[in-house]
Amino acid sequence: MRICIVTPAAPNSLKGNRITALRWARILRGLGHTVRILTEYHRQRTDLLIVLHAWKSYASIEKFKKQHPDFPLVIALAGTDLYRDIRKKTQVINGLNWAKRLIVLQPLGIEEIPSYLHSRTRVIYQSNTVKFFSGSKNTGKFRVCIIGHLRAVKDPLRTALAVRMLPSHSTIEITHIGAALDEQMESIARAEVKSNPRYSWIGEISRSKALRILAGSKLLIHTSQMEGGANVISESISLGVPVISTEIPGSVGLLGSGYPGYFETGNTKELAKLLEKAERDKSFYKALFDYCTALQPLFNLDREKEAWENLLWEAVSQKKVRKPKRYDSRFKVIKLAKRKLDLIRGLEGNKKSISCEYFYDQKGSELFEQICELPEYYLTRTETRILTQKSKQIAALFDKPPDVVELGSGNSVKTGILLRELLKQFGYLKYIPIDISQEILEKGSRNLLDTFSNLDIQAVLGDYLEGLNLLKRKSQNPRLILWLGSSIGNFDRNGAVEFLTQVRKRMIVEDKLLIGIDLRKKPELLVKAYNDSQGVTAKFNLNLLQRINSELDGTFTLDNFYHQAVYNDKPGRIEMYLISRCEHTIHLNHSGQTITFKKDEPIHTENAYKYSFSEIQKLAGNAGFHLDHHLTDARNWFSVNVLTRTIDA
Repeated sequence: MRICIVTPAAPNSLKGNRITALRWARILRGLGHTVRILTEYHRQRTDLLIVLHAWKSYASIEKFKKQHPDFPLVIALAGTDLYRDIRKKTQVINGLNWAKRLIVLQPLGIEEIPSYLHSRTRVIYQSNTVKFFSGSKNTGKFRVCIIGHLRAVKDPLRTALAVRMLPSHSTIEITHIGAALDEQMESIARAEVKSNPRYSWIGEISRSKALRILAGSKLLIHTSQMEGGANVISESISLGVPVISTEIPGSVGLLGSGYPGYFETGNTKELAKLLEKAERDKSFYKALFDYCTALQPLFNLDREKEAWENLLWEAVSQKKVRKPKRYDSRFKVIKLAKRKLDLIRGLEGNKKSISCEYFYDQKGSELFEQICELPEYYLTRTETRILTQKSKQIAALFDKPPDVVELGSGNSVKTGILLRELLKQFGYLKYIPIDISQEILEKGSRNLLDTFSNLDIQAVLGDYLEGLNLLKRKSQNPRLILWLGSSIGNFDRNGAVEFLTQVRKRMIVEDKLLIGIDLRKKPELLVKAYNDSQGVTAKFNLNLLQRINSELDGTFTLDNFYHQAVYNDKPGRIEMYLISRCEHTIHLNHSGQTITFKKDEPIHTENAYKYSFSEIQKLAGNAGFHLDHHLTDARNWFSVNVLTRTIDA
């Protein structure tokens, strides 16, 4: 396919738009396409036009649409067009309306675009593959790097003013790289070099030389007043150099709202304080470093290639591009030991049972999603409301990005509420769902990957404890372990303590367990929730027998059984059964076994224990946890609880 990329930056320029255009051209050529980079479109033959900067390149957009009204157009909003021109220039909106796809360089950029265009907008992070580790950081000086041309929007001399405020014993020295695009600023910079011994401006140099200087620095200082998503930040992070930046949307979208290295635009005193703190406070510098290290996967080249493959597949005739393998770089499945259905023992003897873990084949999962929408089934709705209201409070429990581990992934809706808030705060996360169903893992994970561009997923196919064993020492990040949906209610009281004890043994003190627990309430409410008027729960329960028929070559006739849910007050639990309507015999041809049922004989399929607040406290304490937070709805029907392991457990 023939592709033209238009950038307003001149050939041989080191402006960000030119660097981005060159990198995208390399990526697209690697995908098998013919690519030309232009400063303006003049009727060149092309199948697709990609435009950098919606305002400065508007003339090219207009010419292209007049000549090829049906050809695909992609517009990348790279900076001032996103944060200034889109509100002042009507032509910008016209251009966006013509585009098949829009590109922003970080997730917060989407918020600046009219909502009716959000479905066309994609986030493509700028990658960096250059890695220099010169070892020059340990020179006795605290070297700081600025990479930004001399023009007003970059506020490039702010750091020079800030270092004048540092105490005399400070060893901070600045190297400023960037071309003089403003004569007045050039004069000021030259005067500053003469009068400020901490400041050195070396002008424009090659990108490779600039990156070597950056790699040997302790910090990158980013003083820009407006950015779409500065590539220099991704370069710095990839090189292992922490960033101090103005708190502008373009930087917050890359680094996250919780990043500790922000200062107010134009605030010299605040920047000076941050510089001094980074030099003398090792814990603060480490916090900056750890944050930036955690963000490195965002700027992986394979990730950017994959984003372009997906965008081309969406934007052009699919005959002209190969179908991408979606999310190859962002989604991995680890398969643990294969599990075999072991249902036979539960159906033998006088008290027949089937473990509730076998509910969730593909059909069972679909039916459970329907259950969650039923008016009687308050659990999902209420838990979702709590998570929506308390997500900021939960995210604030962490001062650095956690790995989010979930026991049972489900349809990802509730998980997405928490991930959204955590991603706003930290910029990037790793999500690790653990489930015995590959179908559930893949469906839920891909829903999340479609929603969050700054999320990577490592799914674990296996049981919960196996998955936690695998993860025990794989990351330096704290973990937020999610166990939602009151799944703990499927264990009896002692079993719940035993299981939580095993989870606690696989946690460190910094980890947190977020667990949803259904609360005790009137029995009639509970019975209705598990015995709905539409009969969906009955279908869900009976699907267990259909699964046995399919997977063990069974001969169950579903009409010979009916669903029953009752509340047993003494243990405080809902009990679900399949009741035999008549005396009959079934065969499991896979194993050659025969099972006989009497009339009214039950198969016990599920328990759902309910808890009071005091019982939750007791449960946590007996398992070696401290109950940090107990979050409930206004009716006290459901609770979301934050547990941390006790130090002496």
